[in-house]
Amino acid sequence: MKNLIFLIAFFSFHILLSTESFVQLIPNGKSNTCLNCHSSLLGGTNTLKTFGLDFRNNFHSWDSTLAKLDSDGDGFSNGLELQDSFGLWKEGLPSPGKQNLVSNPNDKNSKPTFVEESENYSFEILNLFPLPVKVDFSLALNIKRAGLLDISLYSIDGKFISSLYTGEKAEGEYNFNFNLLNQYNSTLSDGVYFIEVKQNYAILRKRFVIKR
Repeated sequence: MKNLIFLIAFFSFHILLSTESFVQLIPNGKSNTCLNCHSSLLGGTNTLKTFGLDFRNNFHSWDSTLAKLDSDGDGFSNGLELQDSFGLWKEGLPSPGKQNLVSNPNDKNSKPTFVEESENYSFEILNLFPLPVKVDFSLALNIKRAGLLDISLYSIDGKFISSLYTGEKAEGEYNFNFNLLNQYNSTLSDGVYFIEVKQNYAILRKRFVIKR
């Protein structure tokens, strides 16, 4: 009986250590602990779900490849759900983004909270015009620190529509001009949308209306 208790304790401790080590390999991993990869808090290979399988297939490595995937099929990339859209975070660095905005990339019912604007550190939206948008619109940005910039368009419920711009930008004020087409070059219908600007770990979203 004592041997059985010892074995149970040993394997439980082993699972706990393994889980803790994997949690530390993804950004904000402690927010969802084992549930980032498993269907059960107890972990175990047989309980691996979508993100867990992708993480294993990526050699337990967090990078831009894994960040771009939408493992649970909820319309949000793993990077967006874990507050590291570009997959720049490395083990040992501080947790990126804001912890209260972290969702679970392993659960399609867990989705990021879209807010009008989130705290940012390296840029700001100066203007988005005209409002309401009819055909084309302009976005004015003040970039305070050079870095990789990404601008994307989302529906009101957070579904990705199209990528508007990706590239390196130096410090300064910029004016971007865009047209209202989705990723299939079809005209968008009237309604409420979000434009999302990302630079490094900072994410800022602005809501606007299309009305013709």
